[in-house]
Amino acid sequence: MMKTEMYRTRAGLSTRRKPGEHAIIDNDGIYDPMCEASGIFKAKQCNNSQECWCVNTAGVRRTDKKDQSITCGELVRTWWVRIDLKHEPLGNISQSALFEAIRTKLIKRYGVIPASIDKIMSEEENVVTIDLYQNNTSSSPDLATVAYYMEKDVKNSSLFAYDKNLNLAVGTTPVLVKEIFIYFVDEKPPEFTMKRLTGGIIAVIVVVVVGVLAAIVVLIVTRKKSQKKRGEGKEMDEMQKQQLTA
Repeated sequence: MMKTEMYRTRAGLSTRRKPGEHAIIDNDGIYDPMCEASGIFKAKQCNNSQECWCVNTAGVRRTDKKDQSITCGELVRTWWVRIDLKHEPLGNISQSALFEAIRTKLIKRYGVIPASIDKIMSEEENVVTIDLYQNNTSSSPDLATVAYYMEKDVKNSSLFAYDKNLNLAVGTTPVLVKEIFIYFVDEKPPEFTMKRLTGGIIAVIVVVVVGVLAAIVVLIVTRKKSQKKRGEGKEMDEMQKQQLTA
């Protein structure tokens, strides 16, 4: 799909699939990918240049850009996709009804199996967060592809041959989705030099970083509790000694 976009853009053909103003933000720039015969991304990408990098199964860069000597040992799988949908105020529509409408849309329009839908929630006003986990069953679609199709729907560049609009609605009341943000989490941590991270790349690893920070906090609290107990034990020993010598 990305190769098709690049071809149409270079040939000056229809703008329906031409990268939009947010292309660079979304995925570190649209590039001409190298693919395996099966259609999946090759782990190493160079965009027909001397500059190369490694990608995940979603085609998102997960390393610094280097020269052509860079080695990408494997195509790391994206196992968790988080989608934030920013919508217009709901009015009288309940959140639970909206969540169910989104769940139905994921299953019927994008072919997501129910087992892959972990959470649909709202922690911010007028924003719905969807957590999808890659299921290993043969009937489960690639979640990176699901996110790609949904992004195109929201940006009015649908890849569907028919029914080109998202048409999200609760009953007969339409819900207008204004923006979409997609976060990819891989099975293995990315390999970036932190000082060179850009906004687009931070979006890819933000959830991983939050998880690491949470682990650090737990470790610090545990150590403090352990130190406190050791301190209390020493105080008890001293008190016992004083009682024995008195």
